[in-house]
Amino acid sequence: MRLLLGLLLLCTGISKACAQPAAVRKAAEAAFTLTTYKKDGSVLATANGVFIGKDGTGVTLWSPFAGAERAVVADAKGEKHDVEVLLGANEIYNLAKLQINAATTAAPLASTATANSNAWIVTSTQEGQPILSDISEVEKFITQYNYCILKSAATDRQAGAPVVNEKGQVIGLFATSASGQQSATDAAYARDFSLTGLSQNDPVMRQCAIRIGLPDAQDQALIGLMLSIQKPKEVHRKVIDEFIAKFPTLNDGYFASASSDMAEGRWQEADKTLQAAVGKAENKGEAHFNYARSIYQAAITGNASAIGWTLEKAMTEAKEADRLNPQEATST
Repeated sequence: MRLLLGLLLLCTGISKACAQPAAVRKAAEAAFTLTTYKKDGSVLATANGVFIGKDGTGVTLWSPFAGAERAVVADAKGEKHDVEVLLGANEIYNLAKLQINAATTAAPLASTATANSNAWIVTSTQEGQPILSDISEVEKFITQYNYCILKSAATDRQAGAPVVNEKGQVIGLFATSASGQQSATDAAYARDFSLTGLSQNDPVMRQCAIRIGLPDAQDQALIGLMLSIQKPKEVHRKVIDEFIAKFPTLNDGYFASASSDMAEGRWQEADKTLQAAVGKAENKGEAHFNYARSIYQAAITGNASAIGWTLEKAMTEAKEADRLNPQEATST
């Protein structure tokens, strides 16, 4: 009898594993592991997460980032990538949105979750097989997002892992409370995080040394660029580079870059950047005006004469600015 019971349980377990939908197994291709590091290079925390965009956008837990100097994700193939930028975070719901500089496999997000249904807790293919879970309850938060109470054999090792339905759609990210309650917080909430110019001063994300991204809206990005001056030099430089990449025809990024180079005595680099602005920026008059005033500021202090930055050259650029846009040359 015991032998028959053992065989029955074994067959039941095998049938459940075999019943695992292909879409669930495929979701593992979008999962990743996260490791954050302290300033001294030692490991701070680990977690899981999932890519939701083909451009390297992913969602994970926020808690591993608090106090982190940098972070690395390992994708389903085991390839490691630095977390380049944070795109949003919420401390209360313990979610974060990030981006790496790589093309990624993306998992679709579920729009609904159903109580008394099966789900699977999925980790990357490097970490093991999906774990079958039962969704015992579904609650709403902030009106439209789902918070699922789970029952499974998962542990803290799976923290942050995507919880998916039979279609391989991400319902939420796995977490356990201090009391041991298991849950999945809607990944769509983290997906919907959006940046503004003031995000550079977001008190949650500033707990981490990783750069905060710039918004896509031009006016908000300009605010973010301005506020980034308060950040460490290497962070400010990366913000400038991102601004130029997003808005290659605006002068603001080039002028910020040149100003940063001038402050460090990198005159040749500043000259190349200002010339690039003249070639690429839409407002040519402003580009020549910025070139003129940069040369003038360096010339009156006796700097940068070695690269031909003289008062005469400043005058030549000012005249060109006036020719292209009279208001630029007389605006200051």
